[in-house]
Amino acid sequence: MKKIVKRFITCVVLMILSVASSYAANLITDASFESFTVGTTKTSDWQYNDWAFSATAASGGSMEVVSGGQDGSVAIKLSRTSTSGDTAFGVWNTVPGHAHLTPVTAGKRYIVNVWAKSDDAVTMKFQVASFNEDYSSNSSGWISDTTVASVATQTKWALYQMTYTAPTGVTHAAVSCRNMSVGSLYIDNMSMQEVGMIVGNMFPDPSFDSFTAGNTYNTGVTIGSFKFAASTTSLGSMSVITPGEDGDIALKLARAVSGDDLALALCPSNPDARIPVIPGRTYNLSYWLRSSDDAEYFRFTAAGYSSSGAFTGDKSWAYELPNPATGVWTQYSHTYTPVNTNNTTTIPTYISIGMRTRRIGSIDIDNVTVTDVTPSTLAGTVTNSLTSDVVSGATVTLTLDATTYSGTTDSTGAYTITGVTPGTYNIVIAADGYKSYSGSVLVIGTVAQDAAITPVTSVTMADLKSTADETYVAVSEAVVATVASGVFSDGSYYVEAEDRASGIKVLNGSAVSVGSIVTGLTGTLKTDANGERYIDVASMTVGDIEEIGALAMNNKAVGGKDITSGSGAGNVGLLVRVWGTITDRTQTGYILIDDGADSDIKVSLANVSKTLDSGTTFVTVTGICSVEKDSGTNALTPIIIPRGDSDVSW
Repeated sequence: MKKIVKRFITCVVLMILSVASSYAANLITDASFESFTVGTTKTSDWQYNDWAFSATAASGGSMEVVSGGQDGSVAIKLSRTSTSGDTAFGVWNTVPGHAHLTPVTAGKRYIVNVWAKSDDAVTMKFQVASFNEDYSSNSSGWISDTTVASVATQTKWALYQMTYTAPTGVTHAAVSCRNMSVGSLYIDNMSMQEVGMIVGNMFPDPSFDSFTAGNTYNTGVTIGSFKFAASTTSLGSMSVITPGEDGDIALKLARAVSGDDLALALCPSNPDARIPVIPGRTYNLSYWLRSSDDAEYFRFTAAGYSSSGAFTGDKSWAYELPNPATGVWTQYSHTYTPVNTNNTTTIPTYISIGMRTRRIGSIDIDNVTVTDVTPSTLAGTVTNSLTSDVVSGATVTLTLDATTYSGTTDSTGAYTITGVTPGTYNIVIAADGYKSYSGSVLVIGTVAQDAAITPVTSVTMADLKSTADETYVAVSEAVVATVASGVFSDGSYYVEAEDRASGIKVLNGSAVSVGSIVTGLTGTLKTDANGERYIDVASMTVGDIEEIGALAMNNKAVGGKDITSGSGAGNVGLLVRVWGTITDRTQTGYILIDDGADSDIKVSLANVSKTLDSGTTFVTVTGICSVEKDSGTNALTPIIIPRGDSDVSW
C-alpha cells in the first residue's frame, strides 16, 4: 500500500498512517457519524446536528450515508460529476450560529485527522477554518483557513493527519473535507485532539504497512512519511520482508561495505513526517530488531526541530547498539526528553526518527513506537452530592489492565495520585456510606478530577415508598422474588419483604427465579411513567429459593394507600390473589372483575395465552398488584398482572 504525502502550508502537518495512533479526548462530537441513518442522500446544502454538507450545482455533488466505514459501521460518501464548484462535508458554519465549532486556545497545537479512501483515487482537501468569538452571531467571525494542499487518496482506508496551531485571536475551529475530483470520496472517524493529550503510539505506520512486501530498494527513495538513504559506497539496500515480528511485514537494512550512510528515517527534510512533542515531557522510544550476525551495529536517533521547521541542533546519538540480538526478534527501548543539548535557544517541539546500520550484514526492523511516559498526576476533591460537604477517607483507585494506582482523600476531601503512567484509566471512588463512583479519566500531565458521590440511605422495605425519588438506597433486610426474570417485557420483576407487608418493582437486577432470596439490594429509587415506584438496581446478591404464595385480598383492599383515594395497607408490588365475576370482557388486553363489593379491578392479559370462554363468568387470578396512571387526572388505579397461564383459573 503506497502512502502519498504532500507538503505542508502554514503550521500544518499531514501524514497518511496505515495504523492509527491511539488518541484520547476527541473534541469533535459524533466523530464516526453514528447518529446518521444509512441510505440518507443529499444533493444540496444540508445541516444535521453539528454537521454540514455543501454542494454547488455546478459540481453535481452529492452526499450519501453508507455502511462499511473504517470502523465497520457508518461512513460519509462524497461524490461529484464535475470539477466545477464545490462539494464538502464537515463541522463549519454554513448556517451562522448553528453549526458546531470546536473550542480551541490560541497558540496551542492540535492533532486533526480523518480516515479516508476513494474508488477513483480522487483528490481530497482536508482543512481547518479558524474563527473568533463572533462566529456565533454571523459569519464575520471567520479569520482564516489553515489547509493542506490537495492530497490524492487511495482505495484502502488510510489516516490523514495534520497538526494545527490556533492563530492569535482564534477561539473556535471547524474541520472539513472536500472532494476535489470527479468520483467518490469516503470519510470516517474525524477527530481533533490537543497535542500533549495524546496517549499511545505517535509513530506513523509502526509496522510499515505502507510498504509493499517483496520490494527492494538500492538507492534513496521516499515512501510516504519515510525516506531511505543509501550512499553509493555502502552497497546497501532496503527490502520489505515477511514475516515481521508481528507476523506481517518488516524492513531489512543490508550492506556489503562498512562506513558510509545507510538509513531509514521519518523524512528529516519533510515537516509532514515529524512527530509533535512537548518540551520537558518524557518519551519512550522502542523498536524490535533482528540481526544477521553479532558484529552488526545499529543506531537509533531522534532529531529535534522547532515549530518553524528549523533543526534545533538537538540530535540524540546515545541510542547505539554495537551488537543487536542475532537471529531472534528482540525489543529495545530508550528514553527521550526534548531539551536544549547544543547551547541553542530553541528546544525541540517536533522530532524526526532515524534508524541506521553501520557495518556489513543486515538488520531487520519492526514495530517502532514513540509514547509519552511522563509521570503524571491526578488530583481532585470528593464531595457529598446532596450537601456538597467534603468526604474524607474516600479511596480513589485507577486501573488500566494490570496497572493500579490509588490514593485517599484527606480531611479537606482532597486527594493526589502521582507517578501515573499516561493512559485512559478506569476510576473508582469508594467511601463508607456512599455509592461508589465509577468512570474513565485520561491522565496525562497534571489532570484535575473532582467527584460528587451519593450517600447511601439504609431503609426497610416498609419505608421505601415514603423515600424520595433519586435517593440511593440500601435495603436493610432480605427480600424474596415473586416474579422470575424475563417474564415481563420491560425486564422488570418484583420483590417483597419476607413478612409479606410490602413489595416493590425492580429494574436492571440480577437474574432471579420465583422464590429467590435477595440480599444486599442497593440502587436508586425512581418512579416510572405509570406512577409506580421502583429500584434501579446497582447491586444485589441472589441466594437460595424458598416457597412463596400469594396474599389473598378482596377487591376494595387492592392497592391500599399506594393508589389515589385508597386506604389501608399499601400493597402495590405484592403478589396477591383476587376473584370475582367478569363485568367487562370487551376491552383489548384486559378484563374487569368484581367480587360483589361494587369495586371493579382491572386484570391484565398481557402474559396470558389461555382462552377465556364466552360462558365463563367467574375467575380467580393470582398476580402482581401494580398501578396505572390516568392520563387526564394523573390518578393511580390498581391493575393485577398475572405472570402466566398458571396464575389464572377460568
